[in-house]
Amino acid sequence: MAVSAESKFLDQIEEKFLVCRICSDRYKRAKILPCLHSFCEQCLDKTVASAGRLNCPICRRCHGLEGGGVARLSTNFFVNELVDQFRKRETKTAKSKRCDGCKQNVPSKHCVECGVDICDFCTAAHEAFPFLKAHRLMSFDEYQNKQTEDPASVQPPVPCNKHPSHAVTFYCDTCDNPICLECTALEHARPDHFYRYLNDVAAEFTEELSKMVAQLNEKNQGTVDSRAAVEKTLELLERRFKGEEKKLKEHADMVVKGVTQTIRQNESQLLKELKDEYETRKTNLKAQLKELTNKEDDLVNAREFADNLMHYGNAAQLMSAKRGMTCQIQELIAIETKTEPIEHDYMSFRCADNYYEEKTLGTILKSPVTYGLNSVPQFACLGEDVAITMTTSGMESKDNRRLSQMSSITAVMKRPDAKREDLTVTAKEDGTFTMNCQTKVIGDHEISVLVHQRHVKGSPASVKVIPKKGLVCKYGEKGKGVGQLNSPWGAVLTKNGCVLVCDNGNSRLQFFSLKENKQQVMRVTDSGHTYSPRFVSVSPDGNIFFTNYDKRRVVVCDENGKVLRYFGEGELQSPKGIAYSPTNKRVYVSDSSSHCIQVYSHDGKHIKSFSSKGSGRGQLNSPCCVTVDSQGNVVVSDELNHRIQVFNAEGEHLFSFGSHGNGPGQLSCPSGVVHDKCDNVYVCEYSNNRVQKFDSRGKFICRVDSPKDGLKNPFGICITDDEPFGNIVVSDYGNHCIKVFTQSP
Repeated sequence: MAVSAESKFLDQIEEKFLVCRICSDRYKRAKILPCLHSFCEQCLDKTVASAGRLNCPICRRCHGLEGGGVARLSTNFFVNELVDQFRKRETKTAKSKRCDGCKQNVPSKHCVECGVDICDFCTAAHEAFPFLKAHRLMSFDEYQNKQTEDPASVQPPVPCNKHPSHAVTFYCDTCDNPICLECTALEHARPDHFYRYLNDVAAEFTEELSKMVAQLNEKNQGTVDSRAAVEKTLELLERRFKGEEKKLKEHADMVVKGVTQTIRQNESQLLKELKDEYETRKTNLKAQLKELTNKEDDLVNAREFADNLMHYGNAAQLMSAKRGMTCQIQELIAIETKTEPIEHDYMSFRCADNYYEEKTLGTILKSPVTYGLNSVPQFACLGEDVAITMTTSGMESKDNRRLSQMSSITAVMKRPDAKREDLTVTAKEDGTFTMNCQTKVIGDHEISVLVHQRHVKGSPASVKVIPKKGLVCKYGEKGKGVGQLNSPWGAVLTKNGCVLVCDNGNSRLQFFSLKENKQQVMRVTDSGHTYSPRFVSVSPDGNIFFTNYDKRRVVVCDENGKVLRYFGEGELQSPKGIAYSPTNKRVYVSDSSSHCIQVYSHDGKHIKSFSSKGSGRGQLNSPCCVTVDSQGNVVVSDELNHRIQVFNAEGEHLFSFGSHGNGPGQLSCPSGVVHDKCDNVYVCEYSNNRVQKFDSRGKFICRVDSPKDGLKNPFGICITDDEPFGNIVVSDYGNHCIKVFTQSP
């Protein structure tokens, strides 16, 4: 009965699990590599000696060897113990069992710690030794029952690597290694090391390992499914190839009766083309299949090893394999197993309608008909039609018309409010399709085009619907309260996206948050001083620079209104426009009564001034506003010369544009000026009550507002960071408000 129970336990282990893949014999001092494959220590020594490095003979992964070579690799205690039990079982069947102590009597007990079978006489001697009293002695029946029910509990202890006479009973979390009692007092003593009972740590890791094994099963199922898909595609490809090959040969036989050897040559060429395509795809699919098979083998090997270790290994064996096994399993869990076949099974022989005209039996179609979206606009204005073109390949125009008539095309536009609208589809003679739909809502729209319930190339596509060009909204009215304005001048966009307005008539500055529709007065913390702010600029660090006209100076404060410094007293007579240049960290101030531009450093040190009164090239007459473009060029509104002048950073004149008048591109008392990301220039005209847009070289582009918008003496202007082009914010001096305009694509 004892032999039967032992055999039942050992028969659950497959023989191949105990065989070295190098020598094809049972393991001798099995060592486990980081890839979870095990080999005999002597076999690995020979491999390293011949190759100079350690490549796993199974998966070919290269592993580094620390000092000590192969001997320093982790010992697979679990496998070694199983090999020893197999050997003992075979020894038992070869001859009758005798006591492992006296070698004479029939054994009646088994010592778990010593791993020996002893007779009653030797049992008494065994129990007499004090240092052996802790050993567990079991009757054969009890031992065999334990082997069947809980094999890990009756396996011999694993000796400590440092102290072979002691069994490992603890686990050092600091070193990630099993240790013995003596280790806890020497090499792994607290507080430098933290250790716990081995069984507690093993129970915790068993739960973690069970989860990883479940993930391996899921990954393996993905590989199985992908492999099945590839095999099915390969089967369909074989079937398709044979069918099309047969069709090609049959058609060739019908035509060949009335023609010469040329047809046969044409047939051979087409067959070769068909077969080459087939062979190429088959090779690619088989290569993919091999790769998936290798992944499956790795996953199965790791899963089986972990399963066997959890079911049949004891705590020491389990934790000895933890480090390398966990790393390898996590790598396997991370690999992608669910993949589509890299080739399709489509190939078709299209017969020629008239051999004598086309000089060929037909055409080999290697790909199915494809569809793709073309000319999808990135932006569209509210209320306008969105027009999209879909092109086709591998299809004639008559097939296009048939496709349209069969209602096989689905074209839908999803609005920001989740509502869907159908697009009108029209087939054209050139083989393309046009799709149209009118935009009704501002925001991001998603356009999906499907043929036979499948998305075409480029679908879904995104189109951003923006407001129509013109006035969107206005903020403020005449008054002294928060959100009210009195004769506003300059405006600038702050770092947090708010618009800061010079509320000159109320002697203050005021924030307007356009997105949240909130307003806040900026209280300048400098009691005893009043301000008449004209224009304002913001440095990259968020500091605010504004011209105080009455005090003839520039005030610098932080975004909370705390005054940091003043400068310009003594040089400035009538400071108006101001611009901070990020390119050279200079501050440019337009001094209207001095007819020049004053230049200061970031901290207010006067550097120079340029220009003088006049109407000549580079001369100014009451300059009003100033801005600095992305190249560092200084753009000045030359108010009484009715033009815009552009200087480089050092004040050298580059060019001018604009002339006195009210026609497109003409100017009358230009005031506020600003540039966008593309260095286009926007100009407010105090006398013409409008805003015009010019390119970076001064070429007129368009008028931003319209007469019905009712601008009255616009002064300040800035551009928001709204996508895609930025909204234009204008200080409407005469109407005591700011107005926001949008631009068209």
